[in-house]
Amino acid sequence: MTFATRAVPIGMTLIIGLACMPGSALSQVSGPTCCTRVTGIMTVTIFKIKVARADVNVDSAAAAKVKSAIGDATKVSSQLSDAVAAAFMTANHAEATMVFLRSASAGQFFGGQEDSFTEMVRSGLLPNTAARKIEEDSKTQLAFVNDDGVDKGDKLILTLRGDSVTTRFVTAEGIERANFTRVGRFRRTAFLAEYFAPHSKFRKGIIKSAVESAAAARGD
Repeated sequence: MTFATRAVPIGMTLIIGLACMPGSALSQVSGPTCCTRVTGIMTVTIFKIKVARADVNVDSAAAAKVKSAIGDATKVSSQLSDAVAAAFMTANHAEATMVFLRSASAGQFFGGQEDSFTEMVRSGLLPNTAARKIEEDSKTQLAFVNDDGVDKGDKLILTLRGDSVTTRFVTAEGIERANFTRVGRFRRTAFLAEYFAPHSKFRKGIIKSAVESAAAARGD
């Protein structure tokens, strides 16, 4: 995403946490203690405003690959960052729950999505036609945001199973306003790229936290 002179775009997440949450389907699969819970923080503007929090769960198989990619590393290099991100991108199961920490307009919400998809196209992760199709579908399914905006406490919940991505929007009061599933390899790519692609504003913090998690698991 970009955070220039335009309204702050927040169509995706600004605070990221990755974990296998207790009781979740992902946590039932045995796997490494390392790298199933990593945290990266992203703030916007010089005022360091935190606008959303997201918990992202990846399957233990992907976490094992992350652990292997890190090895004994204690510092993040460009090469290590690419290897760890690539390992995260192999996830077949993932969950992301985003909680808004402040209200947002439709322009901010959809503006963030537009910026993100533009970067995915620019980096060659998605063809333009696929990116715009996903973006327009999201705008259609979440059209109520045009009238109501997003309120503090609202949640956007995405679940990845193979090439299937389910999106739910739940208000702070617990009312489900959207629930739709789409299938396709580009849907999977878009889901994972938001956090782990080279352009992602979240990747640096996530990779750093993964390396710290691996070091802690080794007892460093």
